[in-house]
Amino acid sequence: MAIRFVLMIALAAFLASCAAPPKPRPTTGPASEREKRLRELIESYGIEEREVAEFYLDHPEYAERYLYAPAVYRGFMGKMPRNQVLRTYFDMAIYAREEGDLDKAIYALKKAKKIKPDSPTLDYNLGVIHLEKGMVGKAIKHFKEAIEKAHSGDMVVDASINLAICYLRRGDLKSAEKALTDALDLAPDDPGLNYNLGVIYLRMKRFEEAFERFQKALVD
Repeated sequence: MAIRFVLMIALAAFLASCAAPPKPRPTTGPASEREKRLRELIESYGIEEREVAEFYLDHPEYAERYLYAPAVYRGFMGKMPRNQVLRTYFDMAIYAREEGDLDKAIYALKKAKKIKPDSPTLDYNLGVIHLEKGMVGKAIKHFKEAIEKAHSGDMVVDASINLAICYLRRGDLKSAEKALTDALDLAPDDPGLNYNLGVIYLRMKRFEEAFERFQKALVD
């Protein structure tokens, strides 16, 4: 069963009338030259977190996406808006996960969560990565938090399916069943919920119910 990773869209505010500051370039030169470019980047864009500036310096494709043409609106006191810092930490997490550095991905998501603690998407993705690391207990905690904070049925469905996967890894079929049946109250026709519930019923040897769920998953 595939673990779904949900992408978060956080809108950065832009001010089209401003001229863009010079674009920083990645460097393999002396440390002093790198430090100079970091300082320029931090001062130009009002970046308060050094690791955010380092990420932009080392990955210009992300800087191109968020910093340039037109210049980013830097909010009050010339500081980078927190929603853009949040977006950057999330991008850092995505990049680290793609590179296989799950610990760094968790670190970046936790930094983002400090900015937006009520985000179900951050908890969901923390659950996904902890599950990938085999840390089932922490994954369960984050998936439950994602469900509690969810603003959409899709988030509840995705988090509930992954919560059920966690319980299945523990051999807790009853809890896995409950995670999916609770979500079915919200989305009774969802094929993913019905399919996974069918899998659980098969393991429970409740074959007639499993067949019904598989049928429903195929029909829908």
